[in-house]
Amino acid sequence: MAKGFGYKNLETKEKVDEKTLFGIASLTKAFAATTLAKILPENNITLTTPLSEFMNITFPSKQLNAYATLEDLLSHRTGLVKNNYLRLNQKFTRRTLHKFLKDFGILQDFRTGFIYNNVMYGLASFITELLTNNTWEDAVREQLLWPLGMNETTFSTIADFDSLNIAYPYLNFQSKGFQRISPNFTKKWGELGGSGAMLSNALDMTRWMRFLLNKGELDGKRIMNSKTVDDIFKARNYPISRTTTFIRPNTPITISNDLYSLGWRKGYLRGFPILTHTGSTWGYKAMLTLFPVQKLEFKTLSLPRLEHRIRAPVKNMQLLLPS
Repeated sequence: MAKGFGYKNLETKEKVDEKTLFGIASLTKAFAATTLAKILPENNITLTTPLSEFMNITFPSKQLNAYATLEDLLSHRTGLVKNNYLRLNQKFTRRTLHKFLKDFGILQDFRTGFIYNNVMYGLASFITELLTNNTWEDAVREQLLWPLGMNETTFSTIADFDSLNIAYPYLNFQSKGFQRISPNFTKKWGELGGSGAMLSNALDMTRWMRFLLNKGELDGKRIMNSKTVDDIFKARNYPISRTTTFIRPNTPITISNDLYSLGWRKGYLRGFPILTHTGSTWGYKAMLTLFPVQKLEFKTLSLPRLEHRIRAPVKNMQLLLPS
């Protein structure tokens, strides 16, 4: 079942349908990691090859300079400070961010913890461009979107918000009510590419999830080596809760997601293995969960009602459930 709810445009009251595009925010990370994993063999590089062996880059420590790999970037274990709002700097783009890295602070020792870092996915996007001699957007299209038939999916960095079937992003300010977010801001915020720039819909995301559940195959066509898909899902890090006291869970069932692979959290729901990730950006929220053993998939894309960045009821959304 794929269905849209609510309005995609509050001014014109145009309704959301199953083809309406939403920002998928950090669900983009899985596309970025998969694209890289797919192109590495043809470049004679692996996820564990030190970056220093194929590019000039300067991190704030000798250890990072010598040993940092794509695996470290994609599993959030560099230990570097997030610096997420650097993306508002007009001089900071995926193609210039490597010049800023030497001045990043170190929050944890290399490979000793989990620091969720969007900038590292921006760096991974830049590396994708270097290896493919292409834009990150076109590399994702050629490697994944076109082979998967995800023909409606696009990117906030290049999308024309006025001509496509897009749910506009809004924020709810208590004094002014709902205010539409400028497309120029959305484009700038998505400049890091792989950290959260994709726009997709319920039907296209169905094809993405079927491809993953079938380990690289869709509609009888082999698109990626199954061992590569397994490697993407392999746990690399351990997101640790900072809570020091017991808190009653929001759901009265056993659920965990305390492992991190490459753009995915891993855990269990009622004893069943799950792969999941959430995404949140200015005006959009998204969540996707896979049940690999049962080959089930669940996804929601929503435009949340935000009041001073506090979670509140959803205003519009798409929902995809297995048949």
